Amino acid sequence: MLGQSSGGLMRSLVSQSPSRCVRALCRISRVSDTTLSPCAMCSGAILLYRIPRIVVGENVTFRGEEDLLRDRGVAVDVVQDARCIEMMRRFIREHPAIWNEDIGV
Repeated sequence: MLGQSSGGLMRSLVSQSPSRCVRALCRISRVSDTTLSPCAMCSGAILLYRIPRIVVGENVTFRGEEDLLRDRGVAVDVVQDARCIEMMRRFIREHPAIWNEDIGV
């Protein structure tokens, strides 16, 4: 996976834009919203930056570490938005290699 660093592209699993977004988010808000259920790395960032609540658009296409977050006191609200589900199903169908690499299959 290629991550965008401040100096350009770098090949790293942990140098993702979402990690930088979570850092920035914790400075301005205490609630995070996300299309997908958070993966293990994003869940770790949520715990690290003590985000107390996340709103998940859908967890039909991928169920991440919601139980871990709840066990650690994070409020996790799953909306199951039909638009999010269809968008993710379309992305997975049209870009299976990217999905499998990103999700760690």
